[in-house]
Amino acid sequence: MLATETPKIPAVPKRLPPQDYELLRQTGIEYLQKLSGKIWTDYNVHDPGVTMLELLCYALTDLGYRTSFNIADLLTDSGKAAPSKTGSFFSAKKILTSHPVTIADYRKLLIDQVPGLRNVWFLTNDNEYAKPPVYYDLKKGELTVTQPLTAFEKLKLKGLYTIKLEMEDFTVVRAYHRGFLETLEKYRLESNANTGDVTVDEFEDCCMNYVCALMRDWRNLCEDVDRISMI
Repeated sequence: MLATETPKIPAVPKRLPPQDYELLRQTGIEYLQKLSGKIWTDYNVHDPGVTMLELLCYALTDLGYRTSFNIADLLTDSGKAAPSKTGSFFSAKKILTSHPVTIADYRKLLIDQVPGLRNVWFLTNDNEYAKPPVYYDLKKGELTVTQPLTAFEKLKLKGLYTIKLEMEDFTVVRAYHRGFLETLEKYRLESNANTGDVTVDEFEDCCMNYVCALMRDWRNLCEDVDRISMI
């Protein structure tokens, strides 16, 4: 049967307000006129402020389009008929990750990344003088590693940490975290020519090197590890 009506594309399509670019743009300009009409009067397309408004409107229309879908469609993988019981959502570890900022963050990072780590302490070295000593020459106004003959100030460097690790016994780690021992093989001392499984004599040095490498990957600007020890 032939269709009785010819499909037509409307010249002015009906859109929901979040997807209507012109409506959003006009509403934005009206707000600008109310808030800054005394100091900003040029709302033509060449104005940089209007350009920024248009970009914002475009982003809102994109979000409006995406959020108009049924939630089941958003959670369904491509080619699937329905959302899967697993994999539809990001895990907290993936979606909430960020670089550690505080000492508590660093402790959580190491406890999470070092199997067999029972506890860890971070001590700041803010009250210790730098080694080798660093001096500020008050007369010349510059830093030097040579003690000035005139007035000077001996500096204390902030942002350096001493880390103390409390690990499970080697036999426990070997029994329950075999994969971690394989990882530690890469963190032997440079002077150590051994290959294969990490031994009990190498265990502590390898753990400290591994923690040092983690901290170098995750440390904040102007922070570093001064010393690592085992207790």
